[in-house]
Amino acid sequence: MSYGKMFSDVTKYSEQKYFNDHLGGVLYSDEKVFRLEAIGFAKISANEKDIYGIHRDADKIVGILKQKAYYWRTKNADRYILLSTCDGRDKSLRNVLLLAVR
Repeated sequence: MSYGKMFSDVTKYSEQKYFNDHLGGVLYSDEKVFRLEAIGFAKISANEKDIYGIHRDADKIVGILKQKAYYWRTKNADRYILLSTCDGRDKSLRNVLLLAVR
């Protein structure tokens, strides 16, 4: 984190202007190109078992993030990507960005 690695750019989404200006991106695989849309940004406890535990439920994760989101865009998706990185100021928190996969 301290050297700008390990998804450190996720932290930039904590600023509303950055969240509004950076709507998503592209993920390339061998078979397909996926469009990603940034849906929400939140700070979550590193001990949040519903997100970081073994048994995860996508609908529950989306609900938790929506409830705790700093910023949220109403988007529904069949698939999501969740990017998570340490919070540089509070080691017990994670910066979490939820992306819809199109």
